[in-house]
Amino acid sequence: LMLKLNSLSGFGSGVSGGGGNTSVYGYYSEGQISTGGETDTTDRLTFATSTAAAHTDADSSYSREGPRGLYCGTVYGQIGGGGFPRTNDIQKFTWATSVSATTTNTLAIAFLGMGVSSDSVTYGYWCGGDDGAASTESCRTTFATGANALHTDADLSATRKYVSQMTHPLLYGFTVGGYTDPHPTFTADSDRITFSTGVGAAHTDSNVSTTRGNMGNVSDYTTYGYYVGGGNDVITDRMTFATSVVAAHTDSNCVLNCANGQGCSGQLYGFIIGWTSQYGSHETPAQRMTFATGVVALHTDADATGGFGRNHPATLSDASPN
Repeated sequence: LMLKLNSLSGFGSGVSGGGGNTSVYGYYSEGQISTGGETDTTDRLTFATSTAAAHTDADSSYSREGPRGLYCGTVYGQIGGGGFPRTNDIQKFTWATSVSATTTNTLAIAFLGMGVSSDSVTYGYWCGGDDGAASTESCRTTFATGANALHTDADLSATRKYVSQMTHPLLYGFTVGGYTDPHPTFTADSDRITFSTGVGAAHTDSNVSTTRGNMGNVSDYTTYGYYVGGGNDVITDRMTFATSVVAAHTDSNCVLNCANGQGCSGQLYGFIIGWTSQYGSHETPAQRMTFATGVVALHTDADATGGFGRNHPATLSDASPN
């Protein structure tokens, strides 16, 4: 915990470039694939080289579309939910070994397309999503045990599914955008959880600039977080952590329109994996943001492997919740 707090000493001082994130590896796992159906495979992204490769030790026991990855502190992460039919299964990632395994812990609700956030120390939250319809319900994972339970204090202010998420370093978690019913009706709304109390509420300052869903999210974990693409668009919005205010940031727009994406972040770069209608399938090259400039570019060395892209994958970073 001391290392975590010290690493954020530049927070609010304009420091950028990912000074608070010490991640070594990121992961893309599961999701729908362009060859049909879902996959249980996992790719591991080495942040030092910005290169992804198949990593069978981290392959999942499940093949699911729409799971989400939760950072559960310095020891492990979880991938949960997703699938048709929807599931409450959880897969556990142990950072020290890069191994994924099944666990007896399950989500309190079987759903997909949730918003996840983590205080990095004690609790993680799974909010909204599709449990058969757009939902307001929230669950909370206790990192010490891996157990998950309903947590009504963090329920969303309105029903939403296929949402995006952001974690403000150690202070807040956000569930943003997505669809309402009837599908597909987009929203720009945001809810914010205050980690010190575990309570959530609508937070209009962090609404995104246009209504859309399934935005990928990356963060320098110090100054800015980004909602990239979504709704088959190239638009990117940027959150300023010091104020929690979100605004369009055209310098960070995608190269290719991106939907159903997820992101993982290292110290210098953030990576978005998703789907683009410009290819007419679920295939897409990785898009990489350079945090020092906020600019996004294609980066094929980080593409998902296996000859197919990933639609609605789960992503994880081993030292960051975004």
